[in-house]
Amino acid sequence: MNRRPLEFISGLAVYIVLALLVAWAIILRLSIIPIQFVNWLGQSHNPQNALVYFSLALSATILVFLRFGIEIPKIKMVASSEKLQPYLSGLPIWALGLLWAGSLIGFWSVFPSCQPPVTIQFEVSGREGAFHPSDTIHVLPGEAVTVTAYSINKDATLSCSWEYAGSIFQTIGAQRGCQVSAKFNDQSGSGFMTVSVSENFCSQSSIFSLQTLIANH
Repeated sequence: MNRRPLEFISGLAVYIVLALLVAWAIILRLSIIPIQFVNWLGQSHNPQNALVYFSLALSATILVFLRFGIEIPKIKMVASSEKLQPYLSGLPIWALGLLWAGSLIGFWSVFPSCQPPVTIQFEVSGREGAFHPSDTIHVLPGEAVTVTAYSINKDATLSCSWEYAGSIFQTIGAQRGCQVSAKFNDQSGSGFMTVSVSENFCSQSSIFSLQTLIANH
């Protein structure tokens, strides 16, 4: 279908405005954008360009979905307006495809590479304050404790895998994400609780440990 220059220009304007709205939603950290995703974009070596290219790519994707009749919940009511349809369909599919491909190529050049967590903190049941990696937990013979690993960044999502070393552990409870329970033997000794942690679904992980010490009184 042939398009008049005015239709093409109006479609391009809608594409740019939509990209700007996406960028502002990310900058303002609106609830429609997961905070973990915002943090991931910020890990790019050039966050400004990553934001621009991603917004352009998402804008093209939204317009393609709308052209094929795929409903998008957040903008369903606006997109259904008959007055907006000529503007939303101003750009032909091939133009949207070129814009989408170009923005993805640009985004790939500044693609955020995820990083493992630099540090975490531990919370131990029955004890006040936070514990840091390499700290020592003093436990009583036969005592049971629950240890929780958490990030110093409240917006981060951690994934944890626990391991143990030493004969002081009597039983190990079920692991619930970054929380684990352990019951200790009656004899004095020492051991280590080690956790492998990744952050915000990154494939890279860091290892942190706590020393556990049983001292008979």
